[in-house]
Amino acid sequence: MTLRTGTEVAGYRIEGVLGAGGMGVVYEATQLALGRPVALKVLTAGHGSAEFRARFRREAMLQAALDHPNIVPVYEAGESDEGLFLAMRLVRGYDLKQLSDEGSLPPTRVLALLGQAAAALDEAHAAGLVHRDVKPQNILIDEDDHAFLADFGLTKGAGERGVTLTGQYTGSLDYAAPETIHGKTYGPDADLYAFAAVFYEALTGEVVFPYDTQAALLHAHLSEPPPRASERRRDLPAALDEVIARGLAKRPEDRYRTATELVDAARAALASQPAPAAANGRRRFGETIVEGNVIRPAPVIVVPDERRRPWRFLVLALLALAGLVAAGFALGRATHASDAPPLSVAQVGPISLTFSRDDWRTATPPHIPGLRLEGPLALKSTVPEHPGTLLAGIAPGAEGAGLLPQALRAQLTGAAPARPVSVGPMQALEYPSLPAAGIGRRASLLLVPTPRGAAVVACLAPRVLDQGTKPADCRAVAATLRLQGLAALPLGQTAPFRVAVSGALTLLDGERLAGRRQLTGATRPSEQARAARGLQSAFASAATHVAEVASSPVLRPAQAALVLELRRVAAAYGSLADAAQAQNEARYAASARRVEAAERRLDAAISRLEALR
Repeated sequence: MTLRTGTEVAGYRIEGVLGAGGMGVVYEATQLALGRPVALKVLTAGHGSAEFRARFRREAMLQAALDHPNIVPVYEAGESDEGLFLAMRLVRGYDLKQLSDEGSLPPTRVLALLGQAAAALDEAHAAGLVHRDVKPQNILIDEDDHAFLADFGLTKGAGERGVTLTGQYTGSLDYAAPETIHGKTYGPDADLYAFAAVFYEALTGEVVFPYDTQAALLHAHLSEPPPRASERRRDLPAALDEVIARGLAKRPEDRYRTATELVDAARAALASQPAPAAANGRRRFGETIVEGNVIRPAPVIVVPDERRRPWRFLVLALLALAGLVAAGFALGRATHASDAPPLSVAQVGPISLTFSRDDWRTATPPHIPGLRLEGPLALKSTVPEHPGTLLAGIAPGAEGAGLLPQALRAQLTGAAPARPVSVGPMQALEYPSLPAAGIGRRASLLLVPTPRGAAVVACLAPRVLDQGTKPADCRAVAATLRLQGLAALPLGQTAPFRVAVSGALTLLDGERLAGRRQLTGATRPSEQARAARGLQSAFASAATHVAEVASSPVLRPAQAALVLELRRVAAAYGSLADAAQAQNEARYAASARRVEAAERRLDAAISRLEALR
């Protein structure tokens, strides 16, 4: 029987029912001491034996010990007149099952969400625990696409047999590893099999073996080969099938060792697919530049591939193309050695560009409203049929996910989609079209993040072209961009940045969990004040550590926002401590609400930074 709205259970007021299962009912409730919403699991009748209560407390302690941003934190576990209960963080949003049922999820979003769940599962395994019920319904997603691995109600130490007291398998059979069906010891490998099944379902919208009868389903897990996701969904590369097949291997030793290893392999498989046929493979800014009698590799700007082609075909095609290029170049040298265009290099500060003297000349840098450049250089087309101007330099104000300076972003009059490209070994963002009111010409932009801002190459052409003319091919010149004495940075997080920030936040998670436990268990104002002061110090220290980490211009705004939210949480806990010290209940309740709101904003800031990986 469910509890009625308004019922109080050990200091929690029931607000409504979130869900029910064989183990009990999960309610939305309010923790009266702090005025915060929680998810309260209350076990149903029939779980009153001393052995069960001892196991329940032990499992609650195990879950509470998992200090990880992608694991639903446990606030309190105990026993009341209504039965055993577990208070956890309330995650508002939906689960992965609901999300995938709504329609096909982009593979990149699936990987972003499951990458977070994988980190949580690996953390549990590293602590010597197995989840035992990995399924889409137990991956919760909030409004900021932050994923949580939930419902460790079946958790036991790795190597323990059985899920219930009778040793019966109680996880969902759609995700049951073959060894669990045989009744063998349940270990982390079984969780990894279930995780691979969840990955397949998130991509395709269908469980791995969609059989109606239990016998057929169990037989499929034991004997049938895994299905091919690329046959279910044509936009997926065949390489993903190999990843899923390994994740769903019948023998545990043939599977990935961690969930993160599976996600990383899936990312690599997704990145390996070439562009559609209409794009003719790689899309380039220009062709190979030949200077004197030296052949140089084409400094190409490559858009990340979008579709996988059979590798044997690619190898044969590339070998044939290489042979034709070599033969053509040899013949060209023998008959037209003097036809190679004369090349020049323009360099100002760290920026250098190579161009044909037959087609370009140096010019006075034009002014682009909203784009302030240090050390600008400019090239102007000398071919009347191909008008255009190229402008390059360092934009110190370029930062954020799109790398556009704020002043330039404010002038945009329409959508300006960007795409990641490669300029030789450098990563860059390209804006093929930049509709800005103050420019007055057709404009495209290439930006490479550096410690000083972004190295920029802008291409300008008349909005209206005369008949028989087309814009100058400044993309070929942009492809020769080189930086002298200035490092190019990645578009996402560097390994040192990721390690430093992750370390600071992981330490904070542990201190926050311990501090919140102390705060929840405090019975006197002085104890509440002491716990709140400790939390204030933990968040302030984390803010200092994160602020000191060196980052790229892509990450700086998200990093600054994270530091700001950490300091706001610290200030909120400071107010809570002051209210407790003053023994002002109204002020304490208001400060508790401020803490809850500040922590929600902090979680959103962490998610935004993690999205820039």
